[in-house]
Amino acid sequence: MKKFIILLSLLILLPLTAASKPLIPIMKTLFTDVTGTVPDAEEIAHKAELFRQQTGIAPFIVVLPDINNEASLRQNGKAMLAHASSSLSDVKGSVLLLFTTREPRLIMITNGQVESGLDDKHLGLLIENHTL
Repeated sequence: MKKFIILLSLLILLPLTAASKPLIPIMKTLFTDVTGTVPDAEEIAHKAELFRQQTGIAPFIVVLPDINNEASLRQNGKAMLAHASSSLSDVKGSVLLLFTTREPRLIMITNGQVESGLDDKHLGLLIENHTL
């Protein structure tokens, strides 16, 4: 009876876990707006592409409504960044910039190839000034 109850509860909860959204959406371009609130998305994507061509660093910019678990987000962000940048051939490195809209915030995740004498805050501002 106990095994039956466990099996039944797993069958009920399994679809809920499969239907949950990923922390970071799949990035198909350099700019992804999950919220739909950014009016100049095409221009930002174009500027991000120019930044990639000029510096060799691909800035993947994602606008999210909110961040619940930053530690998990950083871990998943590194994997998503590696996956997204694997399709680009002429880059020295890549950076994932996560902007939140509910509580304005910037989180930056870099891959191991991006070496900089700048701290994360200054590198984020540099990319932000060139693309946004």
